[in-house]
Amino acid sequence: MELFYLLALVLGVLLISGIHAQMDLGKLETWDNFNDVDSEMITMMAPNKLMIRKFEYNGDGPAAWFMIGKEKDDYNEEFANLDGVIIPDEDGGCDRLGRYDGEDIMLTLPKDMKFTDYDYFSVFCIPFSHNFGYIRLRRDAVFNATEQPLVATVADQIAAAAAGPEAEPKTIEECEQDPEPRGENDGNVRRRRKKGNKH
Repeated sequence: MELFYLLALVLGVLLISGIHAQMDLGKLETWDNFNDVDSEMITMMAPNKLMIRKFEYNGDGPAAWFMIGKEKDDYNEEFANLDGVIIPDEDGGCDRLGRYDGEDIMLTLPKDMKFTDYDYFSVFCIPFSHNFGYIRLRRDAVFNATEQPLVATVADQIAAAAAGPEAEPKTIEECEQDPEPRGENDGNVRRRRKKGNKH
């Protein structure tokens, strides 16, 4: 009987605090997986956090970044002049995207920015106005006041642990100041090894 009351109390606290589960958005929409861009489920973990599971990109685009933007853009077109905002990668940096081989990544926006204030997320090549892939964001997503929603699955917990301690992401201004691609041999562009390759 005491256990029943304890469970009821915990449930009541959770309901009062307004905790909501994360919001699954789906997978990246792509055009025949151009440049091998693909993903599994993308989830809004909090207003400023986006988890992309099994993200793949061969890194061959001349200058691609993660970008968010608003409804007025033709974000569901393969070629479009998106007027979006470059956002930091999972390491908090703003270099052009390197290779990803099916990794789970967590993107965190700088302070005072929220994914819930935008309508789409894109992997976008600026020089050629080429949209490699996109997902529609949800402005109606609601999270608890601390912006720390519950981790729903063991897989989410593992992915969050694998991401390691969070680095403070660069500000949007810092990302926008120098969106030029860096050379592949200057050490600034992250090139990822394929899984199983030890060299």
